[in-house]
Amino acid sequence: MFLMIGLNDGELDLHYHWHVNCGVCGGVRDLVFYMTFTQLLLFFIPTLKWNKHYYGQCPDCGTVYELDPAVGKRIEHGEEVEIKPEYLTPVTRGRRHKQCPNCGYTTDENFDYCPHCGTKMN
Repeated sequence: MFLMIGLNDGELDLHYHWHVNCGVCGGVRDLVFYMTFTQLLLFFIPTLKWNKHYYGQCPDCGTVYELDPAVGKRIEHGEEVEIKPEYLTPVTRGRRHKQCPNCGYTTDENFDYCPHCGTKMN
């Protein structure tokens, strides 16, 4: 008799979106929430998950926020949860967009002056 056991890391889209003001790019968008985990496979069947972490990502700049684990578990179990800013901790910062106060030109580049009209960038 032989036993096939394996471990792998996985990621699961929680199919949950919440309207939040991103602290990095300033965009007010729906963060996309997902869970990462490690799982035990027994004969290629997932049997046990642990090391769960819950994240939300800003679709504009790509900044990833770690979500409070208690709130993440509630979302995982299908509850409708209000996501408050204190539940989110930035783990990776996306690119900050700069916008010209004069003409509205938006860029990810680190320009001091707008390449379109020459006004000092914010």
